[in-house]
Amino acid sequence: MPTSQSHNPAFRFRPQAWTAEAQCLQLRNPWRRLWAKALDFSLAGLITAGLITLIGQPQALQASTALPCLALSTIACDTLFLTHWGTTPGKRLWGLTVQTQRQNPLSWESSLARSVWVNGLLFLSALIPLMPFVLLVYQKQRLCRSGFTSWDAPQQTLVYRLDSSYHTP
Repeated sequence: MPTSQSHNPAFRFRPQAWTAEAQCLQLRNPWRRLWAKALDFSLAGLITAGLITLIGQPQALQASTALPCLALSTIACDTLFLTHWGTTPGKRLWGLTVQTQRQNPLSWESSLARSVWVNGLLFLSALIPLMPFVLLVYQKQRLCRSGFTSWDAPQQTLVYRLDSSYHTP
């Protein structure tokens, strides 16, 4: 026969119970990563447009040549920043850094491979209407499930939050 002591009392302190989605948002930072990537694309676009204008090739600003130029400059900028500083300007603004699982900086080859993966997928998906949105939603779900996006998994890289208020995987 159960006693009144075996039942939970009406009020008892319980630690915060995190849902999987809430834990993903706190530990893996998908929204910070999204806004950081948007800022990085914008900066790469400004750099590319500035270089094209400086060179004096206005025909290069047509869509058929601007997208490949933007893709190459984004890959180059991401690789440079990740190799030398471990973060891109957008990630730095949002307090994120990219490292190996052992929290070591990325090598030049790992930075290049990761940059080609992330930017290549996003630029290829841009050829189909609404596909970048679908890709980013899928990657967010994958990140929440496994801890890795498609571009982090091959290089075994993780995006860490610089704020040490809570540990990130």
